[in-house]
Amino acid sequence: MNRLEMKKQKKKERNARFYEKNKEKVLKERKEQRRRKRPRVALEEQSEGKLPIPNWRLYKARESARKKQGKEKTSSKNGAVSPNDLRGVFAIRTGRNRALKHTKNSLMPSSSRKKVVVNASLVTSPSTRHLQ
Repeated sequence: MNRLEMKKQKKKERNARFYEKNKEKVLKERKEQRRRKRPRVALEEQSEGKLPIPNWRLYKARESARKKQGKEKTSSKNGAVSPNDLRGVFAIRTGRNRALKHTKNSLMPSSSRKKVVVNASLVTSPSTRHLQ
């Protein structure tokens, strides 16, 4: 056995001794962690002093309604789209920021003369007239 394997073996034995010594405490902590991870279930109303019964069907129905509501895109009456309506388009927020940065850099060249030419051509172009 080389030195690294001996070290791993000692650590494994040390952990086993600790677990045997503190078994109840470790199990209690794990149980508490599992309880905290468990999804909150919609509870049926308490009846006649009995414990509330989790209603999984109601929980699932509410969960699917929340997902559906999140997927739907709402738009205002005049057809304008706000940035809040497009939240789920980019998977990561930094992706949106990178795209904005690239667009700004492409629309805004370094010299002021070039900026004027690019913006004028955008405004007069039929394919980008909606940017006005």
